[in-house]
Amino acid sequence: MASCFGPPDLGGRLNFRKNEPPVLSGPGNLLVAIGKMGRSTVSCDNGLNWIQNQSLDDDARCWLPGGPECDHHPGSGVGVAYDRGTFVATYGWGYPGPVKTTSDGFYWKEIQRSYTTTGPAAGLERLVAFTFSPFVSDDRGQTWSENPSVYLNYNPRRVVFIPYGGGVFIVFTSSGANREVWRSTNSGETWTQATYPATCSGSFGGFDYGNGVAIMTGNLENGSYRHCRSLDGGQTWQPLVIPLASGDYFEGPFIFSNQKFIAFGHSYKYVSLDDGLTWASTALVTIHPSSSQPSHGPVSISLVASGSGGRLVAVSQTWGHYYAEQRFIYSDDEGTTWQDSQSYLGSHPITGMAYGAVEHTPPGCRN
Repeated sequence: MASCFGPPDLGGRLNFRKNEPPVLSGPGNLLVAIGKMGRSTVSCDNGLNWIQNQSLDDDARCWLPGGPECDHHPGSGVGVAYDRGTFVATYGWGYPGPVKTTSDGFYWKEIQRSYTTTGPAAGLERLVAFTFSPFVSDDRGQTWSENPSVYLNYNPRRVVFIPYGGGVFIVFTSSGANREVWRSTNSGETWTQATYPATCSGSFGGFDYGNGVAIMTGNLENGSYRHCRSLDGGQTWQPLVIPLASGDYFEGPFIFSNQKFIAFGHSYKYVSLDDGLTWASTALVTIHPSSSQPSHGPVSISLVASGSGGRLVAVSQTWGHYYAEQRFIYSDDEGTTWQDSQSYLGSHPITGMAYGAVEHTPPGCRN
């Protein structure tokens, strides 16, 4: 079992003398990824190398015969957000799990709790996460208080923050065929229900916001992809069509980058320059270290985040294909060509990623 405070796995282990604290580096930018079985790993060179891999049990294999059911588990990574120099991650779904925070990617503080929540959303110097009521934190995840101003009818799935107007928090909920969306325009103090029609997905995929437009993509549901967008800060939502290339299917990752909305299928990316009205497709390209020639084909992007300098950073993984088949990848051409990171550990499924600046970076950084 890996300790949250133990020596890091650096792809080659650093051995510190007993009782001698590790030397942290200076300021820099971090990418933090979290996942199942309490997993976390970080990159301080814009996704080129991933270090500090930790989990509750590196030898466990989620969902394989004899392995744990990692969705409903105290170590199920639900989400991670960056808030004023600190990364805040929530763990536990179905069973209570901790909140973990780090401001350097090495030392993690673990805050135990008796309940589960969604992943956190950060905005207006506040974090918001949901059980059936909102929980808020104003001290970067160290303490949380419940706000009973709203009690949701269905299971909360995701909380987001968008800089629309003075800032809006939105929570997406669903249970079976039922779904609702609620929003707050006053830092989560009060909530009102939005207009979210049945034609929009309750199987939420990727989400992002740009140019005053919010788009929530939907995973395959009853034979169709029910994407929707909002032009008024999440108050009303309308169906959105992303036409797929022949033989392609939608993976879910979605991002607003370089003034473009970009969605990722299995073998194509889809780009909109007009806020989601029209889309153009481009075949994805991969470059593996073992081959000097790029190849067209499926990339299986599970989630994607923006690094610095326009770089996109992602994880390639699909259900049942983790561990030896999991890849950390990056793109410097807006998501068309994807190259394997130089070093990483294929392990438990990654479920969230965030990027931000910190005052100190962990040992092993190559910045």
